Amino acid sequence: TQVTLIAEPDANSTFAGWNVDSCGRDITCNLTMLQAQTVTATFMQKYPLTVLLYGTGTNNVTENFSRVTMVTAEQETHCSSVCEALYEANTFVVLTAYPAEGSKFVGWNNKACPGTETTCYINIERAQTIAAQFDLKAVCQDDESNQSTNAKACIGFVGERHKHHGDRLH
Repeated sequence: TQVTLIAEPDANSTFAGWNVDSCGRDITCNLTMLQAQTVTATFMQKYPLTVLLYGTGTNNVTENFSRVTMVTAEQETHCSSVCEALYEANTFVVLTAYPAEGSKFVGWNNKACPGTETTCYINIERAQTIAAQFDLKAVCQDDESNQSTNAKACIGFVGERHKHHGDRLH
């Protein structure tokens, strides 16, 4: 008797294979039944990786957006605000932050990615959310209200005005 089995993973899993050598990793398994046998389909859970972008430098008027890419051997996803992708356990994902013109990358909110390095390496072992912070760069110009000094008026990271003397913001 000929039997056809079809593996149908749900949205949060992927088909890993059959326990019968003749079927391997094909989703469809065709068997000739000469006697009773047990056939098992194995599925692997997928975990979501959610990337959030926040801060004053995530977007600007010139339609030049800060963004993060999520790259694996199989796919590349570009995020400009919030995005999510599903990955099998033990998938290695490389996140790279790209600040827009006039913005700077401040850092990740994840222990696996300390500091301000724009590249972050994640091994998917569970559902994770990672946030990338982008802020506006300070913009300075001559302070015309004070002609007696070489002071500059600067718009800082949150929109405040500061006095700039040399290399210091006041």
